[in-house]
Amino acid sequence: MHGYEKLFPILMALVLFLSFYMLYDTRVTVKNDYDKYIADARVSADRGILYDAINNYSKALEIDRTIDMCLEVGDVYLELGGVNSAIGWGEQMIEYFPKSSESYQFLLEMYLQNQDYNRVFSLYNKIQKRKLNTEKIENMISPILNEYYLDGGYSAIGPISNGHFAYEDGEKWGLANMKGSHVVRRQYTAVGIYSNEFVPVTTEKGEHYFIDTEGNLRVPLDTLGKIQAVGGMVNEIFAVEIGDKWAFYNTDLKKLSEDYANVSLLANSRVAVSDGKSWHILDENFKQINSTNYTDVIQDEKGVILRNDRMFLCENGKYYLADANGKKIGDGQYDEACLFLDSTYAAVKQGGTWSFIDNSGKSILKAEGYEEVHSFSNGFAAVKKNGKWGFIDEKGNLVIQCIFDDAKNFDDHGRVLVKQEDAWTILMLYRMNYSE
Repeated sequence: MHGYEKLFPILMALVLFLSFYMLYDTRVTVKNDYDKYIADARVSADRGILYDAINNYSKALEIDRTIDMCLEVGDVYLELGGVNSAIGWGEQMIEYFPKSSESYQFLLEMYLQNQDYNRVFSLYNKIQKRKLNTEKIENMISPILNEYYLDGGYSAIGPISNGHFAYEDGEKWGLANMKGSHVVRRQYTAVGIYSNEFVPVTTEKGEHYFIDTEGNLRVPLDTLGKIQAVGGMVNEIFAVEIGDKWAFYNTDLKKLSEDYANVSLLANSRVAVSDGKSWHILDENFKQINSTNYTDVIQDEKGVILRNDRMFLCENGKYYLADANGKKIGDGQYDEACLFLDSTYAAVKQGGTWSFIDNSGKSILKAEGYEEVHSFSNGFAAVKKNGKWGFIDEKGNLVIQCIFDDAKNFDDHGRVLVKQEDAWTILMLYRMNYSE
């Protein structure tokens, strides 16, 4: 019995040695198999035989799947199978390595080669959410930030307001939104500015009333008399033209103001009214804010005169920047001006050259060489060169070429109406309008 006790440690050591030897031998065999599969795969790839190359790579990856080897397989797919084959592999890779920026980077490169910007920005959004951004990925995205597509087509449009615009198709007018959806079907002879969930319309019979986006009649107007035109509604107040005079009413059809020869939209507690000779600025109660008479007041396409607490007033043939009370801001005198569209920069023209100013009147950026410009809106300003419109960014870079016959202003969802070949379409930036 004592002899066995002495042999037991020796036997245990021998068993352990044999186990380690067998494990080592297995590992060597597996390593040799792996190396052989990779070598055979590379030989097949060099010979242009995709099937055999992928077959051997697959066997190797069953043994040891690494990101480096998967990237090598991706390159083989691209070289021998084309970009669509590489895309399929890249989509597998991000499932294998969901936390690897390299797998996303490879797939991003393949989408870019295919110019599939919808999938590029969809993938880029996932990269950002997973915090896998790299300098290389950012450098790949930077040149295509302003790639776009066009959607829809309209023969004529009205001013854009609250993401909606009137559109004409076949001599009938309806209401669409900036996603390209027809909100109110075309059935009217006129459709006005959408605001406060209501839009004024004119029927074939010459009836005037406000409807909602469901097409329901909400505020009938014909008891007011023979109406020529109706303005947009803001805070339940709107202007109506009867005969050759304008006046303001509320939704109870109570008259709130005197009669005027012309009016702007009442918005941001200010409205401009004309007596036919000069313009005056009134507050929301239709009281004149100062005693000054103006030869002109700049309005945007909706008729708004005040935004960013600034407006442009004209005296003695020159425009100047003013606050909501008509107080002059800065020393600038301009030949032309465009109302602020957001809190950034407004377009002004002096001595034949356009430039941009901030709300203090400070000159920020020159726009030399352009025949006409708009104020900045959500990071872009429409500019006209050689009779065609495009867009610049806030550094003055031309980021969308001047190829359009006309252009509106960008909304905060990367969308803008542009005109080409007698049709208006919605230009949509892929980075803000991709589908998952």
